Amino acid sequence: MKFKQISEDFVQFVWKFGLFNQSLLQTTTGENIQVVFPGEQNLAGGPDFFKSKVLIDDTLWVGTVEIHLTSKEWKTHKHQADEAYNNLIIHVVYEGKGEAIQLQNERIVPTLIIGHRVLNKTLKSYIHLLDYEEKFIPCKGLITTTDAFLFHHLYQVLSIERLQHKIVEIEQDLFLTQGDLDMAFIRALFKHFGSPLNKGPFEILSRSFSLQQLTKQSHNNQQMESFLFGLANMLHNQDEYAKRLRDEFAFSKNLYQLQVHCKASTWKFAGARPANFPSIRLAQLSALLVKDSRPFTAILGADGLQALYTIFDIELSPYWTAHYAFGKKGKLGTKNLSKSFKDKLVLNVVIPFLFFYGKYTEKEDYLTKSFQLLESIRAEKNTIVKGYRELGFPCKNALESQALIQLMNRYCKPKRCLECKLGFHLLKSELRKA
Repeated sequence: MKFKQISEDFVQFVWKFGLFNQSLLQTTTGENIQVVFPGEQNLAGGPDFFKSKVLIDDTLWVGTVEIHLTSKEWKTHKHQADEAYNNLIIHVVYEGKGEAIQLQNERIVPTLIIGHRVLNKTLKSYIHLLDYEEKFIPCKGLITTTDAFLFHHLYQVLSIERLQHKIVEIEQDLFLTQGDLDMAFIRALFKHFGSPLNKGPFEILSRSFSLQQLTKQSHNNQQMESFLFGLANMLHNQDEYAKRLRDEFAFSKNLYQLQVHCKASTWKFAGARPANFPSIRLAQLSALLVKDSRPFTAILGADGLQALYTIFDIELSPYWTAHYAFGKKGKLGTKNLSKSFKDKLVLNVVIPFLFFYGKYTEKEDYLTKSFQLLESIRAEKNTIVKGYRELGFPCKNALESQALIQLMNRYCKPKRCLECKLGFHLLKSELRKA
């Protein structure tokens, strides 16, 4: 196998499961070595394995092990200056000259080269898994049976991973809102109402006001629209309704000393369907915030998906029945939130917040509710889900489609197969067949 195809993950996998010829092992400096226990893999920072046990000549060493592709990476990564590696007992590399290394405490540690000792069947299975043919996922040719238990376990783990990933953005918004969950939730709503074309401008808009200022505009749609459209810098049209909103915003701007941070040119209409125009989405947000300027509180008390749909039932100002933008008439009709858009809001905003709230308040009911909601929403339709389905992956609800999106983005696309529970299972199966 060409060296460029080998990853450090693969070398860790080989070390962890002893998939190399271990007879008459010697370090590069001539010491006899026997691997008693490879150790427990460390997925955080620091050495790759801890609690490892190796017999070097006649002495049993217990400590940590560091894995690299080549011996020179020890200095490239500047481990020699890091005291976290002072408990190292052996440096394992795939290839290289393999000279002994020096720790921060000046102790010398031997190096073991294992590349030439990796079992041939391991290499072949790894090539099979990670060859560079153009295909949907690396393990496409290895999936021959459907293991219901394996898929169930895989989806549970991946759906939690995806929620944990979304929590990072919630924590960032909470920091910016000084711990105000209601305001953090509103910011998340703004970003999602703007996705995908106008997420950036909607996020800037959401940072232009306080929750207290927003709440004071919730008497009626016109007042809320004047506030939000004014801050969005969308009231330049000479349409009569736009003039009324602009006059009202001028008063609010002076009263609250508001700063308009949005540029009119940043709002993208081209490439969007009229129903997704930023003007329509902002009108819908206005109606939602008039209905309840603290929607997260209502969501915490909602029981089930239908109750959440009701929270997102809104009634826009009559103006928007005949318009898609200020001064631009369109086909008559209501422009309330569609069921599919409500599903997206529940999936991308509501469920992550419920999961976050349950986790950090240690209230299991909200964690349970998160997964119940995921299972009650139909699976998403996109190229990722379609591709996995064609390979026999089941996908009957949003929990499973979210899991498949996580699988693609976190493991399949970057080819992190040895960190993937499915890839690991398939590789082990190939080794048993070899």
